[in-house]
Amino acid sequence: MSNIRTFNITSDISTKWDDRTLAWDGGESVTISGKVKRNGSLATLPTGTCKLQAWQGTDLVTLSANIAGTVDADASTFTLSLIPAESNLPAGTYNGVIRVLDTGGVTTIGIIWQGEIVVTATPASAGIGYVGTSGPLDAEDLNDFKTGDTPTDGQIWAWVAANSRFELSDQSGGGSGDNLGDHTATEDLAMAGFNITGVGLVDGRDVSADGTKLDGTESSATADQSDAEIEAAYNNQVTTVSQAEAEAGTATTIRTWTAERVKQAIAALGGGGGSSSWSVPFTAQNFSWDTDNASGAIGWEVAQLDTASFKATGEGLQNSTATQQSGTIQATFATPPDATSLDATNAFKFVLFGDSSTSTQCKYDLTLYGYNSTFGGITTVDTLTGQTITTADTPEVLTLATADLTSSTLFDYYTVSIRMYSKDNDAIYLIGGSINGA
Repeated sequence: MSNIRTFNITSDISTKWDDRTLAWDGGESVTISGKVKRNGSLATLPTGTCKLQAWQGTDLVTLSANIAGTVDADASTFTLSLIPAESNLPAGTYNGVIRVLDTGGVTTIGIIWQGEIVVTATPASAGIGYVGTSGPLDAEDLNDFKTGDTPTDGQIWAWVAANSRFELSDQSGGGSGDNLGDHTATEDLAMAGFNITGVGLVDGRDVSADGTKLDGTESSATADQSDAEIEAAYNNQVTTVSQAEAEAGTATTIRTWTAERVKQAIAALGGGGGSSSWSVPFTAQNFSWDTDNASGAIGWEVAQLDTASFKATGEGLQNSTATQQSGTIQATFATPPDATSLDATNAFKFVLFGDSSTSTQCKYDLTLYGYNSTFGGITTVDTLTGQTITTADTPEVLTLATADLTSSTLFDYYTVSIRMYSKDNDAIYLIGGSINGA
């Protein structure tokens, strides 16, 4: 049980009164107050008195305390006080009761409370007592207290052996807002499951702020990763840019770059400023009809319609499979002196057009030759036979990558030879194209 300064009671005098134990340090003033009910509702009481009566054992005649209080009829409340100077209750256990009396102060209307009164210390006449002892202070004892100091909230009197007297000290405990002062711990601080809250700085650190940072730390995080682990973790998050991304130059995602990818990006996007990419464009105007190799081409026409296309048509000697050749057109092109390689994906491009997409009406053979300025011999770069147009009456682009070629070696000169076949007045056209390098 702990000492209390206010003992609040709400009791129904028509049924069962409150029976809690009243624990009282005889050196304290105690206010006992509360509400009175009858049958669950606030009681209608006469303005009058109530009494706290205390006795020991079965001696109801000799009361140890008979203290009167007041009753507020309007609010159905009562109030009475125990103060050291008015009580003659020494330390001990008593039977107690609080009665509500009528206006004459004699007849008991009802009982508010009945239980035990436990007095933990005998009241001192001066209102000051030794902790753990009884009896008032003698006059000479006051000489052991330092005078002239004004106590602050939470301070206690503590014996200072060096000065042989009691002095005000911050070494207090058990109350809200107590100042514990400076201490040197000699054993563990046991909190019995309770928390430490409202903490300022601990050894110069803001524990709350540090805790927030720790809450955001990933589980099993470590600060001793090796260089290889860090590199692997980074590469898992940031991948190497692809050739397509490098050459397009439009991706916004962060990527790692190799020297090869940088070169490819410069070649595709650098323009004339140091770029190693190159292109040799051509149109049908660059080609001529190889009449020496046009055997069986009698009655066939190979004509340049304008500067943008070369047309081959079959007007005679036709057969059912369009095997009659209309003739061969060819042209030779030089690559740039500083060229180093063919473009991997767009080495050769040809723009073609056909009136029919079937091999019985229109088709072509394409042969590419390469040779160097040393004229050490001609190499067949690639040969395509019996090729047809994919969609009739629609220009289409034939693209050859280096992987498609018989030889991907870069030559100083390339000869393009196209033999075209057609029948029934259908026509096949070469419009133009380009040789491209990186």
